[in-house]
Amino acid sequence: MDKNDLLHIILKAYNDFLPIIHKKFKGENRFEENDILEYILAFSGGGFWNMLIVWVKNGAKKTPVEMAELVDKIIRKSTFLE
Repeated sequence: MDKNDLLHIILKAYNDFLPIIHKKFKGENRFEENDILEYILAFSGGGFWNMLIVWVKNGAKKTPVEMAELVDKIIRKSTFLE
């Protein structure tokens, strides 16, 4: 997909499903203003997206488990995502 410049299809699907995934695992919006959550999800989605791009460009050498552990470390150090 990278070679054919089609990675944006994955980004669109991810952005479409991210609010659904967030609601399933985190419950209802805990923020007073609904648009704040929208921006937080967009910000975190951009991080995941860029990690995917770096992973692909580096030859996808890390395993999915290694990538999940890396994401977990990043999220645990980010207080604004709690």
